This record gives sequence, C-alpha cells and structure tokens, in this order.
Amino acid sequence: MNDKESFKIGFLMKCAEEGLTSSQVESRIMQKVEMIKKAEGVSMIKKADGVLEGINPIGGGWDVIKTVMGKAWPLALAAPWAIGGLGGYAVSKAQDDIYSVEEAKKREEIAEYYRAIDQLKRSKRTKRIEFS
Repeated sequence: MNDKESFKIGFLMKCAEEGLTSSQVESRIMQKVEMIKKAEGVSMIKKADGVLEGINPIGGGWDVIKTVMGKAWPLALAAPWAIGGLGGYAVSKAQDDIYSVEEAKKREEIAEYYRAIDQLKRSKRTKRIEFS
C-alpha cells in the first residue's frame, strides 16, 4: 500500500466514524479538492515570487552585498587606509612648491640682497638725520 491509498483509506474511515452519507463524503471530497487547487495556486505564486526574488533589487541586492562582504572583507578593511594615503599624497603634492631647490636658493639670495639694500638705505637716512 502506498501513501495515496493509505490516505484514501484513512479519509474514508474518518468519514465513516462521523456517520456521513455517500453524498456528504462526495461533497467533502470536492471541498478538499478545491482547497488543494487553491493551495497549488498559492504555491505557484510563491514559486514565481522565488523566481522574481533574484530580480528584486532589495532582496537580491542584500544577498550580493553579503557575498561580496564575506569574500572582500580584507579589501573593505584596507580601502580607508589606501584612500587616506592617496589623499594625503595628493594634498602634499598640491602643496609642494613649484620651484626647484636651486630656484628657491636663488630667490632667497635675491631677497637677502633686497633686505641688505633696504637696511643700507635706512642707515643712510639715519646718518643724514644725525648730521643735519
């Protein structure tokens, strides 16, 4: 005896215990068949929802994020360090002088000459004031 036959026998025995007539048993069978059809329709909808779940941007996206984060956590830990390092390097390059070392030395030397000239001019003025 297989599962279907044992189910049929159990169902009919329960109907006999309740004292149902053959028309009542037939109506109960029809009710159960309708319930099974509705349940199959619901299960088909659920299966279709399962197929569409991969397309769903929220449900499917979360699974993708979990998978990526599960395998790419070293990258996630290293990314802030790398971005910070590259950002710091870029800022330091942006703040670098546009002159070479030799040009900077020449500019400092010229500036020193101008200071010396200004100092001499001031000292000449003070000597004029003292002698006048």
